[in-house]
Amino acid sequence: MIEETDFITLQEVAILLGDEDMDKRTVRAWLNDQNVKMQRIGRQLKVSKVCVQLAKEKIFVNNLKHQYPEEWSSVYETIAVDEKLKKVMLQINNKKLPIEFVGYKSEYFNV
Repeated sequence: MIEETDFITLQEVAILLGDEDMDKRTVRAWLNDQNVKMQRIGRQLKVSKVCVQLAKEKIFVNNLKHQYPEEWSSVYETIAVDEKLKKVMLQINNKKLPIEFVGYKSEYFNV
């Protein structure tokens, strides 16, 4: 379960993204592309773990919207694992925000 106050290092972000060998420059680029803000805590750059999880979930939801335009929410409700993330993503997406395809920044959604 995600704690809202957890901050993680760039290396931990790489692990969450499924590539522990990803270099810091690539992690920073991904975070910037997803509009996830980094914070300097001590000598390290860190990010909110929940913001990283939301950014990953947003990509997943947008792909579902693309693949299942009419049924994406019921598909998502069925397969989403984390209840908190599911609730937030459904609330955000009920505002009828435009679909954001992977690889494009959006001015409508900022995690």
